[in-house]
Amino acid sequence: MHTNSASSLCFSSSICARFTCWLSTQHSSAERNHPCSSKPCIVFHTCPRQEYCDAFEPTSVQLKLPPPLSQLGDELHAQCVNLSFGELLVKADEVFKSLTFTQEQIACLECMTRTQSNSKSWFAYRSGRITASVFRSAVTTDPANPAVSTIKRVCYPDAYKFSTAATRWGCNHEKTALQTYLAQSELLHANHQIQDCGFYIDPNHPFIGASPDSLIECPVCGPGCVEVKCPHCVESLSCGDENRKDFCLEKDANSVLRLKRTHSYFFQVQVQMACTQRGYCDFVVWLSNTEVHIERIHYDDVFFQQHLSTAEAFFKTCILPELIAKCFSMSRSASIPSDVKYLCPNCSKLARATKNALKRKAPC
Repeated sequence: MHTNSASSLCFSSSICARFTCWLSTQHSSAERNHPCSSKPCIVFHTCPRQEYCDAFEPTSVQLKLPPPLSQLGDELHAQCVNLSFGELLVKADEVFKSLTFTQEQIACLECMTRTQSNSKSWFAYRSGRITASVFRSAVTTDPANPAVSTIKRVCYPDAYKFSTAATRWGCNHEKTALQTYLAQSELLHANHQIQDCGFYIDPNHPFIGASPDSLIECPVCGPGCVEVKCPHCVESLSCGDENRKDFCLEKDANSVLRLKRTHSYFFQVQVQMACTQRGYCDFVVWLSNTEVHIERIHYDDVFFQQHLSTAEAFFKTCILPELIAKCFSMSRSASIPSDVKYLCPNCSKLARATKNALKRKAPC
């Protein structure tokens, strides 16, 4: 088919660009499982007929997603900015109860955000949610005097993009670490594959989200996820790094290296499994070109539930007030007044904002 119409050419270019983007995504996924030096190319493309393509809508268009939480301020700031903190918490609880994400919407968002930090939607839907990487900070800060830096990391992740020698080291070696992990895994189980993934929202707790580095599909072990860490300047285990307090690994009673159960990375992988609803995560620490630590960590629902109520209280007491009225980043005090109460996550009644109260399982 041939046409000289400028609109048709524009339409054709749009389709071609989308196909090229899709092809690039497929190559990125395939390259991880079967590295190849050849690059994909378009063999040919024809100008599609406009009347046929007009009827097609991508899933993301057909399925309307809830707006990002960062837009709450646009909707509610004017009516909430002058509320007392107690009134603001009541409003926050109303907003919290309205949050919802269906399984279809979660699947659509995950597909849209598989380029992760290169995706605008990835940043948009992370904003305002307690993500896996910040979960430990969220559940260990004092809710009566919360760390403003933690609140800002949750509410404005786009502002926390940075590049250091450590982050560049991690980015440069993640691909190598995944290839090393895959090579070792395939020795144990044939057809053990990994694939790219996007941002997952917990279907039961839509204020929580996670982005594992990869997903696992294994005919023997079933579905899982992968989280890769490439610590800066770690060359080998013989350097004694496992004895450093700031290192993520430790030796157990049998002198076997394992991820510290109190480390933020352990919290991170547990949240990743909760959000993706997968039973295990292979935690990979790249140490050198010839050495990699691989540890299979299983989902611990008791651990997750133990911290869930604290995360929910932090979200209601700190994150939603910030999203709605910029309560902590603007003129208000960064600490909650002692005479102000918060909404108890267990009984939904107003209670004193103390850390001990948040840990109580009985109604306040």
